[in-house]
Amino acid sequence: MAAKIAWLRAQEPDVDRDVASYLLPGSWVAWQATGECAVDPSNASSTGLLDPRRMEWCEEACAAYEVDPDRLAPVRPADTVLGPVAPWLREAVGLGADTKVVLGTGDEMAAVEPGEVCDVMGTAEPVCAVVAEPTLDAPGLVELHPHAAPDRWLLENPGWLSGGAYRWFRDELGGPEVARAAATGADVYELLNSLARGAPPGADGVSWVPALSGAMTPEWNPRARAGWFGLTAAHGRAHMARALLEGNALALRDVVEAIAAAGHRLTSLVCVGGGARGDLLLGIRAHVTGLSVCRPHDVETTARGAGHGRAAGGSDPARAGPAGGLRRAARAPRSPLRCAAPTVRLTTTEETTAWPPPTARWK
Repeated sequence: MAAKIAWLRAQEPDVDRDVASYLLPGSWVAWQATGECAVDPSNASSTGLLDPRRMEWCEEACAAYEVDPDRLAPVRPADTVLGPVAPWLREAVGLGADTKVVLGTGDEMAAVEPGEVCDVMGTAEPVCAVVAEPTLDAPGLVELHPHAAPDRWLLENPGWLSGGAYRWFRDELGGPEVARAAATGADVYELLNSLARGAPPGADGVSWVPALSGAMTPEWNPRARAGWFGLTAAHGRAHMARALLEGNALALRDVVEAIAAAGHRLTSLVCVGGGARGDLLLGIRAHVTGLSVCRPHDVETTARGAGHGRAAGGSDPARAGPAGGLRRAARAPRSPLRCAAPTVRLTTTEETTAWPPPTARWK
């Protein structure tokens, strides 16, 4: 956002002069819903203008981009009750006059628990971990954001096109599975998973670079391009599907290793999002990371986290703020974890050594 504001000032100075406030999308929605401008620390940190330790706009960063902090929304805790819903919105959707609006937080910041790595297996694959102290990753593979709960921070890689790459495979190379799913009502992705199971771990030497929209591991590189390597006439679609799934898991391992290198002991990997329903995908992640891999019964944990945040603010303004309900919400019971693939045993020496060489190749 900081760079965009600087660009707008340079390229469209008349527009910039007419702007009263620069708001992130969530802040704009909150303003429309209540008439109050505010942003929580987790979202504010995505602008490049927040001091994540003080939870305030950073004067030095604002000066570097020539951004007036007074034109940014005030930074307030995620459980802040902004006020009642505006009359126009109450009437439009049928809400009661006593309905309150809670500021809320970023999605991954509402998903994870301390001591775990969260792998959000959606179209993109963000990976994050809650930490007790602000920590910077020197290579820059993971970002530092404030967590929704006070006195916690989040190390996060925003994610690469993971599920989106599998969808691309489905659309471009998965014609037989698409046709079978249409004829039988089967889940097309489970059919693709069955296809991938037809190739052994390591895909007989085929590897996939997960960079259909640029690379986010092992470095951020928008010019990187995806591709399969090691293909021969002996390989088929099963090898390509398996290599794609393994390439995504190896990208995850890059992020896990970066979080560990920042000084955080990792004990388990919790997979959420639509991709977490696939046992094969979780099993591969257990292989390549060496972590216990689990998924909750409800994989939409960001929605549950957002609900906890709403309950933390509630209808009593006295509960809002850094000493209020978010600490209680962070300790609230969650959906039980089901360890889908906590320990996967490889059966041969060849399988055990299958993954390290592809990692080195596509790095």
